[in-house]
Amino acid sequence: MKKTIALILSLVFILSALAGCAAAPEKAPDKPAENTAPAETQKPEETKPEEVAPAEPDTAAKDVYSADGDVIFEDNGFKVTTAGTDIDPTDAEEPTIIWLDVENNSEKYQYLGVTGGVINGYAGTVVFGDFLMEDGEYYGASYDFGTTIPSGTSKRVALGYYPLRVPGIDGDTLKELRFLFTCAEDEYTWYDYVSEPVTISLGEKVENPDIKTLGNVVFDNEDITIVFGEQDYDDYWGPEIPMYIENKTDSYVAVFADTAEVDGIACDYMYAGVNFSPKSCAYTMISFDGEARELLGVENLTINFEFTASDSIQTLSMAPTVALDPITAIFPAQVWGNYEVDGVKFDIKPKVNSLVTVEIAEKNDRGLLFTVYETASKEATGFEGAGELFGIGKVTADKLHEMLCGDMSGADVFGKDEDGNYYIFYHPTDVRFDRAEGDDWTSGWAQWGMLQEWANNVPDLIELKNDLQHVSYTNSEVDIMLARAAWDDETTYTLTGNEYGTVETDSFDATAYIDFLLTHMFYLTDVEEMPESDFISVNFPEEKVRLDFFEEPGGYVRYVTEDYELLYAAAWEDEELSTISVIESMYYAACEKAGLKEADHSLDAFEGAWYEQIAGRCELIVEKTVVPSKVYVTVRWPESYNIMNVWNMTATLLDGKLEYHNAEYQKVEIDEDGNEITTDMDWGLSGTISLDSGELVWHNDNSDDTEDTRFIH
Repeated sequence: MKKTIALILSLVFILSALAGCAAAPEKAPDKPAENTAPAETQKPEETKPEEVAPAEPDTAAKDVYSADGDVIFEDNGFKVTTAGTDIDPTDAEEPTIIWLDVENNSEKYQYLGVTGGVINGYAGTVVFGDFLMEDGEYYGASYDFGTTIPSGTSKRVALGYYPLRVPGIDGDTLKELRFLFTCAEDEYTWYDYVSEPVTISLGEKVENPDIKTLGNVVFDNEDITIVFGEQDYDDYWGPEIPMYIENKTDSYVAVFADTAEVDGIACDYMYAGVNFSPKSCAYTMISFDGEARELLGVENLTINFEFTASDSIQTLSMAPTVALDPITAIFPAQVWGNYEVDGVKFDIKPKVNSLVTVEIAEKNDRGLLFTVYETASKEATGFEGAGELFGIGKVTADKLHEMLCGDMSGADVFGKDEDGNYYIFYHPTDVRFDRAEGDDWTSGWAQWGMLQEWANNVPDLIELKNDLQHVSYTNSEVDIMLARAAWDDETTYTLTGNEYGTVETDSFDATAYIDFLLTHMFYLTDVEEMPESDFISVNFPEEKVRLDFFEEPGGYVRYVTEDYELLYAAAWEDEELSTISVIESMYYAACEKAGLKEADHSLDAFEGAWYEQIAGRCELIVEKTVVPSKVYVTVRWPESYNIMNVWNMTATLLDGKLEYHNAEYQKVEIDEDGNEITTDMDWGLSGTISLDSGELVWHNDNSDDTEDTRFIH
């Protein structure tokens, strides 16, 4: 799926770059002249002064435009003027945006697009942003390769870009954008106009970097230079080789891989190709498919590229291709770090392995298996903990429950194995970077940042390598008190609701409810006013703490002490199982245990495994949740020996039927190695499950079958 998405995005970018038919822009009128009054002269009274016609505005094309007050495009009924810069108010990375005032002076509804982006001299993606506002505040934006503007109207849009992430290149500061405008009648119509290149400078002159300093030069002629960077490894893509290309011509250029031989393995298809503008650079990553993708590293690579050049971006796809001379590159042997501690396997890829030190832990009460340090920081000055990146721990369920009852700062639970052990990612809560006096701290910080990024992905790698089930817990004040209610024998609590009042919980086991609550996320909110709806309270008299779970939507929880109140909210993957529904079920179960409420057995008849009545091939499983009226339903229907159709849903019992409205469907194919690959998906599906004379009847609203499927035990 990841590869499919990547290919689709690449095609979108290439199509947007190649679309359109060229049209030479007409000469724009001259710039407005200063308003100067005619000089007063002695004339007869009957003589009127000469009328001076105003000069036509000068919007002649420039080589480089400013980001404020320049008309950068005027054709096909459009007039586009720069209106200053800003910081993207909706993006966490806060890239710079350039405001544009766009006028559609034509008599038709039109679509204005951008293509052929060059960011600070490097090929990249330039987009329009339509920002959304409410009460004077930005709350979102829609990014696209174009924007629609009705006839005779104007609007302000943002010209944005996706920040460059090119090793060895500073892509954080915008210095210059270069691109072309496109026009069409709507976003579904092929572009019928492509402008000349437009360059907007933010004041600092941009020159193409010397890419020869970024790796090994493997091809160099009068048209292009190709440089291979340091080899890397991706857990999905396998071995990857960074590739930098400089286009030294005045033409639009495409360079793409044809075939290759990777350590003796023939590779007829690779992911390596760029098309970009004159006098610019590009960056991409070479990755492989088939057997070559399974390699842990590349030592010998022979690759054949094809080259295409054209005077215009819209004719590049039709230009003839030329085969370049075969490129051969030899890479250093890839040295991996392979570790196994207490059955936990952990691999460190070569790029990182030479920069870190792994220390196996002695027996300890945190279940710590090993700790990983940045070697340079650890050896710089020798202070305790210098260079620590993270540690991996393995604890029993009882130990985890004990830990959840207190502060777990710097300890994140991420996995669970078949034996019920939990895995913890331990990380410092302060920065452990260090260097000896006189060392290059700038390059050291860059290396430290790269290692931090790698470290953040380690839990996913260990989870995959050891076939763990993904789990996570938050550790807010709400989580800690709930954990104590479930697993701390010294903690006493009561439950209070409007329906049955306060109920004691001495003999009530709330573990299933609280474990479900803790695997979701409680987070502090900035809501100024507390909710006013009814609530169910969990009271801790000895700690003088109360948790109020509000009934209104939003999953709000009020944390109350003698001195202060805090308002938390909860995040849920399954909207059918909200915070209040779980705590309400916990309250009702406690009331049943105390004899205040009769037990609910309405779901008993649905529970269990059911099989399709005719052939018995399809299996439907109904499992109760922690909420009495709701169940999990899984349907597995084989299509062939290697294709399985799977439905997953949470259903609610209403009027004797189980109803679902947000089911997910997957078609899963099993390859020759036994790997499951999702080839089709759908979601938001609806239907009902009912009982009829001891048989279960599944009505799928999204099925074309005229008859419902019937199941028996």
